Amino acid sequence: KAYPEAEDQSQIKLQVARLQLENGKIQEAITNFKQLQRVADIEVSMEASYRLGMHYVSNQQVKEAENTFKSALPAAGGENYYRLSSLAQLAAIYENLGKNAQAISTYELLANSTSEERWTAAAQERIQLLRMQSNQ
Repeated sequence: KAYPEAEDQSQIKLQVARLQLENGKIQEAITNFKQLQRVADIEVSMEASYRLGMHYVSNQQVKEAENTFKSALPAAGGENYYRLSSLAQLAAIYENLGKNAQAISTYELLANSTSEERWTAAAQERIQLLRMQSNQ
């Protein structure tokens, strides 16, 4: 469907994709989220990536989730909540796959991407635990 040109067109399309997902229109939602990942508005693209990645996680599509969350790796998203959440999810995926080195580096990126204590403390805690496990 074509949406009317508007300043907040990407935001509207994001809301449509969320509703599609909630209402079981999975393919339409996935298509919209993938398109939104490429928009210039970093807030929209980060949220689209996060929501698509979480859809994959909830359906045990680990490789798709990993690839989707990787879009949060570039620093362009800064301290955006959805970027930080995507990094946390990506690190957890690596951890669950036994890829501890990748998990640690992703948690380090997360900790270095924000000044918010709750994010940095959680990331540092996971890093310490993974390093302890690696030394055993």
